[in-house]
Amino acid sequence: MSAAAAARFLHAVAQGLSTMALYRDGHPARERTLDVAYEQLELLRQDDPLPVFSFLAGEVIYRNEGMRELKDWEWAGRLSQAGIQRLEITAQVDRAEFEEFLDEVLARLALSAVDTATQRPGRLSGIRFGTIGVKGVTGDPR
Repeated sequence: MSAAAAARFLHAVAQGLSTMALYRDGHPARERTLDVAYEQLELLRQDDPLPVFSFLAGEVIYRNEGMRELKDWEWAGRLSQAGIQRLEITAQVDRAEFEEFLDEVLARLALSAVDTATQRPGRLSGIRFGTIGVKGVTGDPR
């Protein structure tokens, strides 16, 4: 069940981001799509209280396994390029915090042409996100 709930959540997030890009704060279409995405998060958290996703090019990893149903999902590449290669929901999140997270994601997507190596990891209460690092690897060539 949780893989299906995870896929529904990610599709709702993508729909939410698309709608947010078109409509200003308070617009009924924007509010509806945010409500749906938040509801999908709540449904996912009923089955998996601490969901963790990784986005690498066209791959989506959930619970350390690739999600076949999201193979070549365009949003995986878009999120990864925007410096969001990892997403962790670590605690209960209210709708306002979730909307703030999506606003941050939308801003990063708009700036994805900027070098994402300089972007800092994000943290909004119970949501952590950012790039994936490899332990033991530094930028110092010595």
